[in-house]
Amino acid sequence: MKVNTDAYGPLNERYVTRIKQTLDKCIEEHPRTMVIRFDLHFPSNKQKTYRKDSTLVTKFIASLKSQIESEYKRKKKLEVRVHKTSLRYLWVREFGSRPDDDLSEDDNQPVHYHVALMLNKDAYAYPGTFYKQEGTYVHNLSFMIMEAWVRALNLHREENYEKYYPLVHFPQNPYYHLNRNQPEFTDELQPVIDRLLYLAKIYSKDSSDGFRNFGCSQY
Repeated sequence: MKVNTDAYGPLNERYVTRIKQTLDKCIEEHPRTMVIRFDLHFPSNKQKTYRKDSTLVTKFIASLKSQIESEYKRKKKLEVRVHKTSLRYLWVREFGSRPDDDLSEDDNQPVHYHVALMLNKDAYAYPGTFYKQEGTYVHNLSFMIMEAWVRALNLHREENYEKYYPLVHFPQNPYYHLNRNQPEFTDELQPVIDRLLYLAKIYSKDSSDGFRNFGCSQY
């Protein structure tokens, strides 16, 4: 497995190791794996409120796990064929603003998170649309991700809290499929590794405030 550092500059080698280990563990458990990438942002006027809360990603993952488990139980009760999935994850904390952020001088270098999730493709083959369809959101994996982040930020108590769903940004081509039992597996794996190594780049991270910049699921 090659490690391409040309695109991202110097990489944190410890992060690189944990990224590869986390992906390997998922593929070992789920030979058919889906990997999805997205970013988590704060409301631009609440940077100071959230950037000092080191529990937000933990809350996000806990909420998403709870939703996945509830959906599994609901479908099983309806006698729909369902598959269990582990939820493995990687996250990094980074600094830098989006073009539409309205920041004061005290809010320079706002915090955001890059996240990758790894799930059983037999349970979730696609993230699904993250836009409204005919005025409402479809209940799919993307919806649950957006819901989990809004709940982690404790914004779900506000009226019309769906307006905060776009704080989750899904980039172009956000997901990949891997199948360990297919002959093209090695060719499919390398682009996933290259995409995930973006999380290991040293540039845009800052540890001076004492908060962690990297986390991953435990084995």
